[in-house]
Amino acid sequence: MHRVKCTELDSVLNYVHEFHDITVLILFNLSIT
Repeated sequence: MHRVKCTELDSVLNYVHEFHDITVLILFNLSIT
């Protein structure tokens, strides 16, 4: 069970990290314009 929880947490953190990267890219592009 604990391993499953860790895997779920990893996938959530991975998703958040990707989303954060996209947000930074968008903000960066907006600040350039």
